[in-house]
Amino acid sequence: MNTTAFKNTDIGPIPEDWEVKKLGDLMSFKNGFNAPAKAYGRGVPFVSVLDILAPFPITVESILGKVHADASALNSFSVETGDLLFMRSSETQEDVGRSNVFVDSNSPVVFGGFVIRGRPFVEVDSVFLNYLLKDNAHRARVSAKGAGAQHFNIGQIGLADVEITLPPLPEQRRIAAALSDADELVASLDKLIEKKKRVKEGAMQRLLSGETRLPGFTGKWVEKRLGDFAQMEAGGTPDSSVAAYYGGTIPWVSVSDISGADKYLKHTERCLSENGFKSSSAKWYPDNTLLFAMYASIGKCCLTTRRVTSSQAILGIYNLNGVELEFLYYNFLNREAEFVTIGQTGTQSNLSKTIVKDITVLLPPTLAEQRAIAAVLSDMDAEIAALSRERAEAERIKQGMMQELLTGKTRLTEGE
Repeated sequence: MNTTAFKNTDIGPIPEDWEVKKLGDLMSFKNGFNAPAKAYGRGVPFVSVLDILAPFPITVESILGKVHADASALNSFSVETGDLLFMRSSETQEDVGRSNVFVDSNSPVVFGGFVIRGRPFVEVDSVFLNYLLKDNAHRARVSAKGAGAQHFNIGQIGLADVEITLPPLPEQRRIAAALSDADELVASLDKLIEKKKRVKEGAMQRLLSGETRLPGFTGKWVEKRLGDFAQMEAGGTPDSSVAAYYGGTIPWVSVSDISGADKYLKHTERCLSENGFKSSSAKWYPDNTLLFAMYASIGKCCLTTRRVTSSQAILGIYNLNGVELEFLYYNFLNREAEFVTIGQTGTQSNLSKTIVKDITVLLPPTLAEQRAIAAVLSDMDAEIAALSRERAEAERIKQGMMQELLTGKTRLTEGE
């Protein structure tokens, strides 16, 4: 890698050997294919907005939809290797004109009516262009061409007028290759994380049902009613119109906090004041409490490592007698879909303390086996968490590479 001198242009400083071009200097544009409703769901792959929003370049296999298209439509609305696909409309101006690139070999593929196809007619690296159009400065130039009030649209003329900074073709290819390698690493970690999650789900099914026993454990499992071995209380919500009830130091858990947590609750979006706590039925839960959502995201749960309070939509389950807390957590995690089905019918499905107390739990005969099962599943969680951190770091590095390479701050020489 090396650095280089810059020159000033109307859109800012760029390397001396780069050019400012308009997209219309590089490619032609065409609006997509509108088919009758009955034509969808069968036929050839059909690129839609959802495919454009996917995190990686478009391939035949990755395309989500299909449409029946006759020979004329296949010819007029084809998607070929190196075509760029743009979103014609969006609910926000920031998202209008987002792009993706088709990188697969040529095969029958068409694109939809909410999409604009950009087909290069000069020699450029389309993968590079796709990365460039994701750069913040270039995204701003594209979205600025969008127009509308409640819905924003961009047309062929607007896209053609977007100015971009273009390195020489060999450098385009080097940058595209480097960023593609970074993307491949992120994608491989995504696949590995999903695989590990599936393995964990299978292990939960077998271990929490007694279908598979860990070495050294025997004896009959027993079914117990939750209310017979655990203490539980629902929380309370101070009047949200009284600002003085919030902003204090008492951590107050909402359903959204649980939904956003992993195994352990790490933070709460809001805290109560002393007056807010006293004004409601909120109560302190001890550390090592299982928090269980009874409304909205029914069945979501997490564990606490400190004292907290909660809204009335959450049940705190604690002081377990003869049951390992982490085993109960994994039991509940494994049964989330079941809990949704037993919610009461009303304006919205929900559970109550009475219903939850009657939930039965299948338990190994000893605490030792419960702890061993929880330890196996906890190790799997730790492995998934480590991979997720590795994935986040790979994404951070890729974003840094984009910032350096797509602005010319860092240059890749031949062979790098």
